[in-house]
Amino acid sequence: RQLLVILISASEAAFVEKEVTSKKKIVYKGFCIELLNRLQEDMKLKYTLEAVSKNRYGSWDSFDEKWSGIIGYLVEKVRDGQIKLYL
Repeated sequence: RQLLVILISASEAAFVEKEVTSKKKIVYKGFCIELLNRLQEDMKLKYTLEAVSKNRYGSWDSFDEKWSGIIGYLVEKVRDGQIKLYL
């Protein structure tokens, strides 16, 4: 049985860096990506990486009364019942 992990990330130099290849394909590189690839091999897990818009961790918007960035993504997914496990 294979475990699927969905990771939400903001780009952070040396840890998770987004690159666009000459063929317009988005590729992520960096320490965290190397670690994930190693875990994928050793633990036989599969992961997908979703980047947050505007590369933000999150802050409270008092005008819209909601969170942005990674925090907002998690709050919305929990509210929708789509996230059951946090790693």
